[in-house]
Amino acid sequence: MKKLIALALVLVLVLSLAACGGHTVPAGKYSHSGILSETLLTFSGNKVTADIFIAGTKVLTQSGTYSLNDEETEITITMGETDDSKDGAKEANALNGTFRYSYDKDAGTVKIGSTTYTKGK
Repeated sequence: MKKLIALALVLVLVLSLAACGGHTVPAGKYSHSGILSETLLTFSGNKVTADIFIAGTKVLTQSGTYSLNDEETEITITMGETDDSKDGAKEANALNGTFRYSYDKDAGTVKIGSTTYTKGK
């Protein structure tokens, strides 16, 4: 009986830790605006979509996946490569790789590398 109770307690502890895990994973739409361009990142599960706008016109949509390291200080984004001759390709291809990462739920921001993306309303 003691073993059964101990096993149940361990199971509850593991499940509660799993529920707390991932609390820094972004969800929703985050944007960053440059002088003439805007990048809109949409996070859903482990999927990410980048919409690239130049002078207000959407020129490229690129989809991929992302994952966080165990410490949640790095994000790895894997997007399909885009032909460099396409408008917005430079911005989309720059999202491939592993970057420093931070998430501020209260401020509604995600920082990937040196770029801060702000959550949309």
